[in-house]
Amino acid sequence: MSVIAPKLLKRYRELRQEIERHNRLYYEKDQPEILDKEYDALMLELKGLEAEHPQLIEADSPTRVVGGSTRSDFKKIRHHVPMMSLDNAFSEEDLKDFETRALRNFGAKKIPWTYFVEHKMDGLALEVVYEKGELVRASTRGDGETGEDVTANVLTIKSLPKKLKHKLNLELRGEVFLEKADFESLNKTRQAQDESPFANPRNAAAGSLRQLDPSVTAKRALKIFLYGFGQKLDIVANSQMELMSFLDLHELPTNSNRLHSSSLNEVIEFYKDLTNKRTKLPFEIDGIVVKVNEFQFQEELGLTAKSPRWAIAFKFDSPIAYTTLEEVEFQVGRTGVITPVAVLTPVAIGGVKVSSASLHNEDEIKRLNVKIGDEVSLTRAG
Repeated sequence: MSVIAPKLLKRYRELRQEIERHNRLYYEKDQPEILDKEYDALMLELKGLEAEHPQLIEADSPTRVVGGSTRSDFKKIRHHVPMMSLDNAFSEEDLKDFETRALRNFGAKKIPWTYFVEHKMDGLALEVVYEKGELVRASTRGDGETGEDVTANVLTIKSLPKKLKHKLNLELRGEVFLEKADFESLNKTRQAQDESPFANPRNAAAGSLRQLDPSVTAKRALKIFLYGFGQKLDIVANSQMELMSFLDLHELPTNSNRLHSSSLNEVIEFYKDLTNKRTKLPFEIDGIVVKVNEFQFQEELGLTAKSPRWAIAFKFDSPIAYTTLEEVEFQVGRTGVITPVAVLTPVAIGGVKVSSASLHNEDEIKRLNVKIGDEVSLTRAG
């Protein structure tokens, strides 16, 4: 066992604490403070240290566990099958490495798998359970093992059937989201009521789904796309493509923007095309999800402690826009917390018109060193 320098050990502990803090902000409070790419950089540094010094690794390392947890004011629901997170690819090279790693598991054997590609929705992961065709339970991902019971709130989502035409037992996974137009409308209403605007549609969707009062959720125009399952139960499908056809057949909500291909180059072209078109979509996406299509090969590839080996998220760069800081307003929340809010010349970013942004607190204003009239750059967080 190699000796770890005190300076390196100190950095490792700092990284863990910082990542765990950002996990709490993102998953529990729906208030991310840093960009996806900044979080990913922290995680990559932590993975690098653990790869060089495996004796540092503990079971609860952020590289080994899903980042969320559950709130104490919601009933807990344990998932029969863990809801895992995905590893990320940030370049074509990363995606090709994913394919190489997957193929290595089969040695010299020629594997005729194909790829299924779908949008990576920027929302909140959810599990919904049907018993004999009736929607009986819904829960958030939480820490991957245990989620929050949000059944009453999910029953208000109009696009999700409460009763199926056939008495099926299903345990389905999907993503809850707000369309851009509904997000803008919600923020206008909040500002008119002297409430802080949500930072982005993902935070708005998460905050809306995790309401203690379902009547509040009912007013938020939430939608859902289903894309997977926990236990297979009554699902009749041997691949991801067949699963989507099964869901469509039973009139369950899915995203029709998908690709089935045997070529990784076609997957990359799909990504490039979507990079140019994503601002025209009615909802937010932050990349694509690439999956080995056939369930047989998914099972053979298996899982790590945190992620499936048969799927990866190929993420977009965060869009940047420039605008002017017109003034700073101080909003008082219901608990008395004062939050400075930047009032901006309206600008479109990632397909959403932005006219304000949270400055979080006085320390953040000092750190940014911004003044009225300054040109500022905006990047979508979360």
